[in-house]
Amino acid sequence: MDKPKIRKKAIDKGIITPDTELTDKQLYDLIFIPGFSTAQNLSEVSGRGVGMDVVKRSISQLRGDVEIRSQQGKGTTVSIKLPMSLSIIDTLLVQTGKQYFAIPLPSIHKCTQLIKEDLEQTANNQLNIEGKLIPYIYLREMFLINGNIPERQRVVIVSNGNQEVGLVVDKVIGEYQAVLKPFDGYLINQKYLTGASLLADGQLCVILDVNKLIDSNKEQKELHQVN
Repeated sequence: MDKPKIRKKAIDKGIITPDTELTDKQLYDLIFIPGFSTAQNLSEVSGRGVGMDVVKRSISQLRGDVEIRSQQGKGTTVSIKLPMSLSIIDTLLVQTGKQYFAIPLPSIHKCTQLIKEDLEQTANNQLNIEGKLIPYIYLREMFLINGNIPERQRVVIVSNGNQEVGLVVDKVIGEYQAVLKPFDGYLINQKYLTGASLLADGQLCVILDVNKLIDSNKEQKELHQVN
């Protein structure tokens, strides 16, 4: 990283004065200030002054710290430190409406696509997946999520080793390594969540408790059988 360039930009923006003395760490920390950029030309990935401030904010919300060490002409090291109490789990990131959910990868059996008519034609809350009837949970209804329903949705089949349940979502985004932290949020039915994680853009993603979801579906099925 170009230290003189960073310093000049900070002076030009009035962040520091020409006689301000800074350590290397203090100088590099300037790039985390919202709106700060040394790029000469505006592009999709540089010159806008957004990005590094989001990184800093997301890490701070996890009670962590980020530090930059750099030698011009050799390279730059970005060190991220997080509390040991935080858990990191491999998940599949999905979306319904504007809400992001993460499903632990070990519990996922498969993903498939369906159209709205598939849900409208189901009986006893079961989907016919490759000739097999599988009960499903509509996350949009469970968590009272508003918004337009896409013509094509996805169902993620999850299992606890004994039972399978389909989780119906709007979109499957891809694999995501979630840093788990306690969730004290706004969603109804929070008992079906194990925690939350912050995405790279600062948005909140909640982690689904697959075992509790499967148990709840089993209880509902038994209740219908009794009635």
